[in-house]
Amino acid sequence: MSDLRSILVFSEDPKRLGDFYGKVFRKDPDWVMEGYYGTVSY
Repeated sequence: MSDLRSILVFSEDPKRLGDFYGKVFRKDPDWVMEGYYGTVSY
């Protein structure tokens, strides 16, 4: 079985995409850097 550890989703409006996923998962990103948003999960 595969063990998915990361996924990259591109958007021309990353702020809007980050806000969307924040609402969907009810969680703010763990980091924001130069227009990129990320969440750490273990």
